[in-house]
Amino acid sequence: MKKTFIFICLLTLLFGQCRQKEFALGISGQLSDSVYLSKSPLQTSYGDTYSFKSKPTNITIVSFFSTSCKDKCPVVCGHVKILSQKLVNSIDIKFLSISLDPLADSLAKLKQFATAYEVDSSQWTLVTGDQDELHNIA
Repeated sequence: MKKTFIFICLLTLLFGQCRQKEFALGISGQLSDSVYLSKSPLQTSYGDTYSFKSKPTNITIVSFFSTSCKDKCPVVCGHVKILSQKLVNSIDIKFLSISLDPLADSLAKLKQFATAYEVDSSQWTLVTGDQDELHNIA
């Protein structure tokens, strides 16, 4: 019962954030700086190019991490792992974790991280990109 309540609370928080898109719109109706407007291509842990525009999903839950982070990142990634496993049958909800340390987080490190967290690439994608661009959108 307690786990179900916590899961429902997490989902409520996550989906409640989706409505914030309305508040991010400027006077012109354009989104302000956002991860969704990244000008530089992002690269997945498998070497593929990731683009928000090419993804047909309705909801992408974005988190930031670093493979070298030993404090909060494992907790956040652990929660993403649990949520992605709970929502494995969802075709509308996907997870995207963006490395904030692309200089240290090579594709090989991202692959190791994906293996350690049992990332299902159909549900959860790990990406990296240009450091300046990532820091601007983070």
